Amino acid sequence: RATVESLRRSGQLEQLGVLRTLGHQCDRSYQCTDFQACYAPASVAQMLSGSSYTAQPVLAARKLLFIGAFKSGNPRNIFDRIRLAVSANTALRERFNVDGRRVYVSGHSGGGRVASMLGVAYADMFSGTIPFMGVNFYEDIPVGDGKNIYGANFIPDDEVLAIAKKFCRYALVTGEKDFNRAGTKTVFEHGFKKEGFANVLYLEAPGIAHNLPPAKWLEQALDFLDAGKLAKPAGAK
Repeated sequence: RATVESLRRSGQLEQLGVLRTLGHQCDRSYQCTDFQACYAPASVAQMLSGSSYTAQPVLAARKLLFIGAFKSGNPRNIFDRIRLAVSANTALRERFNVDGRRVYVSGHSGGGRVASMLGVAYADMFSGTIPFMGVNFYEDIPVGDGKNIYGANFIPDDEVLAIAKKFCRYALVTGEKDFNRAGTKTVFEHGFKKEGFANVLYLEAPGIAHNLPPAKWLEQALDFLDAGKLAKPAGAK
């Protein structure tokens, strides 16, 4: 894996994108305890600045920073997209006081597929994953009568896979009318659950097609990822 310094020298680090501060004025002195990373620019724009979506207060309420890489959509080579995600993870850990228990990766459609691979293959770097309307898996999964399959998309390291199964959390989000709904549900049931992943949630938004659902679905997914990780308010039982 390339070091951050080598990326700086080559100019690649500049491609990591803008650190969007959600309710905070962040600089090197800011002791931020956590961040969320997402790598699907089209959905990033909609999630953070679109008038129809209100992700900013959702993330700010949880003290999550958002990182989105420029030019990392579906036309970009998948290995570049993975590299950008890993590089952003490393760079932010250098810049802020990051809580490694709450480093999440997310994306929509093709970005969701990339996120789902990162969340398993790099489970030692990302503790939670929220793929929206797209998910990949590392085993062939039979479809329906078994004559067709969802083909394996990557090969995770055995030791990292063990971490993913035992410690990481995955919230797979789809919509009732999403053309990827059947695939998402099948991967949930015959992939993650069958392979023994301890913490996986399937969320299906009623009436939603292949677009981001209302922000409450992001909240539900983050609640699941954050379970047991946030400090209780003073006086709480």
